[in-house]
Amino acid sequence: MPVIEIYVNDIKKALSNGCCFSALSLALTLPDICGMAEFPNKQVAERYIGWYDKYISDYMKKEEPASQNPYLSGEMVYNLRNTYLHQGSPNVVTSKVKEEINQVDKFVLYLGDGKMIHEITIAISAGPVSFRTIMVDISFLCDTLCECSLQYYRENKEKFEFDFNIIPQNYLFGEQNSHDGISMDEDPIGEIVTQKLSIATGQSLKISGNVTQDMIALFSKALTRYAQTQNNQEAVSERDSKIAVAKKVPDKKTAMVTRSKKELQFRSFFGQTFKEKKYQDKKEQIIESFLSSKTKTQLNGKLTKIFQGQDVKVILNRLKPKIKDWPGQ
Repeated sequence: MPVIEIYVNDIKKALSNGCCFSALSLALTLPDICGMAEFPNKQVAERYIGWYDKYISDYMKKEEPASQNPYLSGEMVYNLRNTYLHQGSPNVVTSKVKEEINQVDKFVLYLGDGKMIHEITIAISAGPVSFRTIMVDISFLCDTLCECSLQYYRENKEKFEFDFNIIPQNYLFGEQNSHDGISMDEDPIGEIVTQKLSIATGQSLKISGNVTQDMIALFSKALTRYAQTQNNQEAVSERDSKIAVAKKVPDKKTAMVTRSKKELQFRSFFGQTFKEKKYQDKKEQIIESFLSSKTKTQLNGKLTKIFQGQDVKVILNRLKPKIKDWPGQ
């Protein structure tokens, strides 16, 4: 199944389940994909706005030729895409909109039934001054982006050359379903190997068989063995728990994952908090001291072996948000 159809299906599922903002996030990327196909040599903004204005804008405008009501132009939707996806704000910064009729005073998204889009212009009687707002139904916007993108894809399939390296789980376990819409007859891995061999040897070579399917089969067997091992371990664990003393013992795997997350979080915190060279030079020692300590006293003792005097106090002071609930002083 092509990437556009996969994304559109996800968007429609999100809408049907009331996940409007998830649907909007993905829908706003569709002009990015189609714009890349239509204008591969242009910059991102040019691709996005150019494709939208070419295939959607006319549909959004009022029918009256002289209408000066605001409408969802490519420039406005690209602006919404930037603020929403990059800042988390479902808004339009109208100061960045060049088209005068779309320089609205207020941009509003609302959760409607997807059947209509409201465009309202309110004139204030104080001379030539006016207040203009545009209200946009999220479902309507998502449906419009989906339908126009699908139609464009179906009429321009030859322009789409995206690698979509995703395999459904049921293929890995031999449960292929025709409804998945993803063909496993092709051999993209074999084609890459063949191309590299031809370049390396200067000869026209062809890998026999289907390397992609062979690799998937191997991966599937490995996953199956892993799943069986996990099931066996769970069965043993359940048996042992019936005869073991009631005592909480952290699972080794869980403890390892927790430690890994804790370490990643602390490394990020360290990079933001300790920028001086003297602390960066001792980075691993400081991190290990923190991760291996359970009390403030232990941490203080370990840091004292790395630094002396004031530096230890500075480190402990900066670590207060991380160790405030630790025992000790």
